[in-house]
Amino acid sequence: MVGVQASQTFTLARPIFSCVDRGWNSRMALDVYKKIFPKDAKIQPSLVIFYFGGNDSADPKFPFGKNVPLDEYVENMRKIALHIKCLSEKTRLIMLSAPAVNEKQLVEYYGDNRGRTNERGQIYSEAGIKLGQQLGVPVIDLWSALYERPNVFWDGMHLTKEGSEIVFNKIKDVITKAEWEPSLDWNKMPNEFANIYG
Repeated sequence: MVGVQASQTFTLARPIFSCVDRGWNSRMALDVYKKIFPKDAKIQPSLVIFYFGGNDSADPKFPFGKNVPLDEYVENMRKIALHIKCLSEKTRLIMLSAPAVNEKQLVEYYGDNRGRTNERGQIYSEAGIKLGQQLGVPVIDLWSALYERPNVFWDGMHLTKEGSEIVFNKIKDVITKAEWEPSLDWNKMPNEFANIYG
């Protein structure tokens, strides 16, 4: 949903790509991030929005969970973020922290909490925010943005349209307020097809 909203807002200015699907964790990303973002590519991304933490923060005791211990999660995020930052002088990065969940809704929908708790999510969120500050990368605090908000999840952890709008607006705020040169604010970007209708 967030990708759809971003595409509708930004596509005429720049193409939008989504690189991974739900179910990933930061350890899995280490196997592919250099293939997704090769340093020798002729064209590098203008903006990468980087999110892991939901699956990483799952309880390690939950069967078939995708937990990554906190220290490893932070180091995985650091490696990937530093790689992305070095792609080009014009590549910008926004990190999203681990999100909150609706624990009651998870149990109602799945019959268990899927190993997700707000206590664990908050710990990973705070670690991600601290890392972003150390690296000088803007971080959107998804845990605080979604915690105890109604109608933001359809199953307790995956976003509804309302939840996606919250995340999209947070991303848009960062882009609008950033003092990047060139600006990535879609209102300030040149439209490559501005004269298409004469």
